[in-house]
Amino acid sequence: MVILRGGSRSPEAFRFVERDGIDWRVWTEVLHGVHAGAIFRGVLDGDSCRRIVGNFWSSPILRGRRDGLPAHGRGFVGTPIAGARLDDYLTSAAANGRHIDALFAGARTHPPALMDDYTAHLAAEGVTLRLAAHRGRTSPPFKMRSWQNSGAFVVAPHEDHTVLRQEGLAGFEIQRAVRFCNVVACLSNGPGGGLRVWNLSPDSATRRALGLQDDGVGYPLESLDGVASLTVPVAPGDVYLFDNSLIHAVDSKDDDAQDRTNVLWSMASLTPDTILRWA
Repeated sequence: MVILRGGSRSPEAFRFVERDGIDWRVWTEVLHGVHAGAIFRGVLDGDSCRRIVGNFWSSPILRGRRDGLPAHGRGFVGTPIAGARLDDYLTSAAANGRHIDALFAGARTHPPALMDDYTAHLAAEGVTLRLAAHRGRTSPPFKMRSWQNSGAFVVAPHEDHTVLRQEGLAGFEIQRAVRFCNVVACLSNGPGGGLRVWNLSPDSATRRALGLQDDGVGYPLESLDGVASLTVPVAPGDVYLFDNSLIHAVDSKDDDAQDRTNVLWSMASLTPDTILRWA
């Protein structure tokens, strides 16, 4: 068995802050590495969640299991970044743009409005929040996924830092950013399906030893024995973000007939006064 090595957070920093509603100060602290993550309860109202989910399942660019999704995938709308070449990624983002916008039609509360609010909050502090760009073309702002159980997990232990450093994205400005964070808006989820995070950011030698130097997916559960972890229950309407270099997973749902459907994007600091987002 490979012994996992890498960085970890202090016990004080390895925590998820919980708030009812949005707290932009805490959100920014996660981006700055003060906390491992934070969850904001009840940010999106129930009707908006249902409308966005309905738009997702009726999207003309919806991909299903027959379209090559991984074992845990039930549906996907957006532009995949894993294994992508930068030019293809940005071309797809442009082609899919109006379909991504259409996901939020009819919703009163939704991620685009959330990011508009955060943009205004940061602007008052002299900080710019914008989509990541390359030679005049911008990244997609959001993507959506619906998950199903795959063994003991919906999504097995992995980290997302490796994917964002892949060679195919060379030259993309996100690779100059620091402290990558995943952001997830939960739209539907039954009992179970919580986020599990381990206090370990694997180093490159560990990734190579496990053959995970390209995508960071598939850390053996037994290798995580003894590594401090926490589990965060997630309900529809919650929005959370966390350091995606930490190994994390999504626990299995108690009833796999109930969809776990999310809007997802990523964020990181490019400079002290510029924050990027992309999906």
